[in-house]
Amino acid sequence: MNADGSNVQQLTSGNTRDTSPAFTATGDIVFTRGSFANRSIYGMHADGSSLRDLTPDSLDNSGPAPAPAGPLVAFARYDGVHQRIFTLNMNSGQMKQVTSPSGAYDDAQPNWSPSGNDIVFARSADTGNIFIVHKDGTGLRQLTNTPNRSDSQPAFSPDGTQIVFTACTDFNTPAQRCGLHTMNTLATNETDISTLKAPYIDTFTGDQIDPFWTTFADGSGFTMAQANGQLEFTLPPDTAPGGPNNWVNIQAFMACRFPGDFDIQVDYKLLSGPLPPNIDLLFNTVEFTGGAYLGGTHGMFVFNPGFGDPGVSTIFPGEANAFAPDTSLSGTMRMVRSVVGGTSTISAYRKVGTTWALLRTSDPYTADEVAANLSVFTNSFPFPNTTVKVAYDNFRVNSGAITCPTWWTDTSPDWQATS
Repeated sequence: MNADGSNVQQLTSGNTRDTSPAFTATGDIVFTRGSFANRSIYGMHADGSSLRDLTPDSLDNSGPAPAPAGPLVAFARYDGVHQRIFTLNMNSGQMKQVTSPSGAYDDAQPNWSPSGNDIVFARSADTGNIFIVHKDGTGLRQLTNTPNRSDSQPAFSPDGTQIVFTACTDFNTPAQRCGLHTMNTLATNETDISTLKAPYIDTFTGDQIDPFWTTFADGSGFTMAQANGQLEFTLPPDTAPGGPNNWVNIQAFMACRFPGDFDIQVDYKLLSGPLPPNIDLLFNTVEFTGGAYLGGTHGMFVFNPGFGDPGVSTIFPGEANAFAPDTSLSGTMRMVRSVVGGTSTISAYRKVGTTWALLRTSDPYTADEVAANLSVFTNSFPFPNTTVKVAYDNFRVNSGAITCPTWWTDTSPDWQATS
């Protein structure tokens, strides 16, 4: 397909398993065909023609990685005892062995340096580590040595100075977490790049909601979708209550948590005009202690009280709420948690022009962790005889540490060269 996702063309078919495609330096495609212990490296032109088996033997060959220039392809070759790195010359068909693991170790997942002189790969037994070797098999060096972690899937940066790889802690246990790390080719300056760091922004582009958010709802008849570069909620006249509380509550709930101070904000838009009475557009911070929901929620909401002007209000449990009239159809809400003199509070702001206007600072409270929540809520029925459409956009973490669940796994990295 084209880089923008258009012009998708199917290149292979049949009852085969075709995986790990990669473009060669000449614009052909190499890939793995078959299942484990019976795989082969195939090549073809970019239009799917001239399909050919490049490793027509009884051994298991997989994971082709074309050199940045020339006819060589690196791949993993398994003979029933060991898996080794080989190179294949696509012009002559000649194969050369590059690595010779001993004992229970296997080598796989080769990736070339931009110069075409070196190959980085994963060597594994129960867990894995990253190695590098010259293409002729000399100069073998171990880059990671992490008994409590399994490292795999390395790839060179386009300038050849860094390597990105997958690192899995608590490997093969229920607590396993796989994230992306980078290091230089001297195996120093290792950095975990999967840990979310501020500033972090979700612009809600594309049609898939990021797993940063967990979505759920009470009620029926409505939709929540990422569309038009924003997170849109559409509630038609047949919107009906549901769930244990018999209300409508549509939520995008943060899967990650803020363990301490934070500064977060989000834009909102009333796409169908002013909200009917008793329909709330909420931006909440939900509190947890020991991983359990406390029942505490400090937040803000846009609403129409049904008398006077609509506006933006705080919703601080057990406290008087602050209200600011606002007839505009868009705006920005902000929540800031800070600890001053050992006392933790949350402050709610709304943007007025280019200035942040403080609505209220909460009384002291304690919570181990906090999660953001974007939602639309109503418990007033029958629903208005009109379609209500609203949207969130540009959720931003300005500051604060972020912790995410172990099931949030990042794997199979590669580098994109920029022109």
